[in-house]
Amino acid sequence: DHPNPFFYRQEIPLDKYLQETLYSAAMEWGVPYELAVAVCWRETQYRNLVTPVEMADGEVRTYYGMMAVCDKYAPEYMTLCGVDNLDTEENRLRVGCCMLGQHIKNEGSVRAALCRYSGDDEGWYADDVLRKMGELME
Repeated sequence: DHPNPFFYRQEIPLDKYLQETLYSAAMEWGVPYELAVAVCWRETQYRNLVTPVEMADGEVRTYYGMMAVCDKYAPEYMTLCGVDNLDTEENRLRVGCCMLGQHIKNEGSVRAALCRYSGDDEGWYADDVLRKMGELME
């Protein structure tokens, strides 16, 4: 068996390098690949963005990359996964997968982890991501 059984999926609008990067990060942190892909779809439609957002309290948070890693929460996960900046999409994907993997471990379910990742207690985000994940697994 090859240690990295990654295969390129044409239906995912990312080049082979980014798909393999996402796959490797997902596997490292115990995140199903289709879940990581679905988060990229839900967060940014697979676009590598840097988006500052003014919150209701006036605080400005910046969201990085396809997984929309928030600068407020990123430092803890950056340390955990050995990333020192969010300057590249590779680092952003690694931190996003690390964060998601830790949420799955701590929350006990993928749905609860998605609610925590997104800050959506109602579960709309989780439902969207899980629906997309299911489509990717068909």
